[in-house]
Amino acid sequence: MERRASLLLLIILIGFSLSFASEDPPDVALPSLGIEFIFLVGVVSVGIISLLYMLGTSLEMPSLVALSKENLKELIVGAVIVILVWAIVAGGNSIVSAVFMQKDVPSMGVDALNNQIDYLETAYLKVTDAYQTVAFYQSFSYFASIGLYYVYIGQGSSPYFGVGLLIGPLSNAANMLTVQILTFRLLKLFTYYVDGIFPPFVLPIALAFRLFPLTRKMGNTLIAICLGVIFVFPLSLVFMNDIWWSNDSAWTYKHDLENTAFTFDKLGTGSGFMDGVLQVVDFVCGNVVTRAILTLGEFFWGLVFALIAAISCLADYLGCVVIYFYMFVWVIWPIIVTFVQLAIGGTILTLFGIDAAMQVGPTFAPIAKILLPAVAEATGVSLVSFFIVVFITFTGIKSISAALGGDYILYGVSRFI
Repeated sequence: MERRASLLLLIILIGFSLSFASEDPPDVALPSLGIEFIFLVGVVSVGIISLLYMLGTSLEMPSLVALSKENLKELIVGAVIVILVWAIVAGGNSIVSAVFMQKDVPSMGVDALNNQIDYLETAYLKVTDAYQTVAFYQSFSYFASIGLYYVYIGQGSSPYFGVGLLIGPLSNAANMLTVQILTFRLLKLFTYYVDGIFPPFVLPIALAFRLFPLTRKMGNTLIAICLGVIFVFPLSLVFMNDIWWSNDSAWTYKHDLENTAFTFDKLGTGSGFMDGVLQVVDFVCGNVVTRAILTLGEFFWGLVFALIAAISCLADYLGCVVIYFYMFVWVIWPIIVTFVQLAIGGTILTLFGIDAAMQVGPTFAPIAKILLPAVAEATGVSLVSFFIVVFITFTGIKSISAALGGDYILYGVSRFI
């Protein structure tokens, strides 16, 4: 009986899912069953019981008469259960709609998951920012030189060598958060699934099975499953949300994480290293004049110089253009480049000439003291929350099933509890 109940529920769920597998706009093939369907099954059950009683009386078989009377009692009890369950489902959703301004109980479960999902996604974005920042500093090295022709004085270093050790923990943190986000997104999707299939379709079938003599115990089990996923599961999500998100003292790193930026332009702002790098980058890439000089190159500026300088040669203008062009490209331009190197190299050496000046650069303490502990804390909360939801839901289903006279050992469910 237990295996048949599980198999029947699986067939129903698969059939409902396949009803969406169409290239056309979603058109649910399964009907939305209601009280009419349950009443029809009840009438059929009464007819079967009456037929048993007539056969027992006409054939003088006391066993059939006793069986018909027993089934009539069970039918009356089943009718009471059907009325109570139907009233609980309809009344519960009405109360939720009036008091909590929600469509039904599953909608409360959806809203209860939003806080957890939003926080996990925020933490994931923080981890990706920190990962990019560490990768930026890990790959940074500099070599500044001051030279004139064949004589150069230079200073180079990789001041943040070794910071790449944070890449591993950050990668693990991203992987853990990905699994947690997926888990709670699936719970949210399942809540939508419950709202769409169980009240309009599975619950009427379960109540009809409870009325039909041959499937009475299976109906009790299906009723328990329906009540569990319609009420117990969403309420367990609400309970989980109330534990963690209505009590600020439950979190240690939440507020620090939300108020800390881990992007490379914010982490360590105010340090000589970061400010110097941003100034140099802005001068080279953000200055229009500098970009124009570096982009156009010596040949363009050589031609401009030659066309202007050759004006003094009225007799042989073209010849002077050629001479001045070669002069600029081979003599003047190398001197300009040398002085530019001297200016930039001197600036960099002034800023970063000694490693001690660079050690006051960005601090990675927020990553180690805020971000990674916050991810560990969120992981612990996610694990505890998931097991709370699973434990409450499955325990509720088994308890309701046993109270209604259904199966207490549910295959596939009993392994969790």
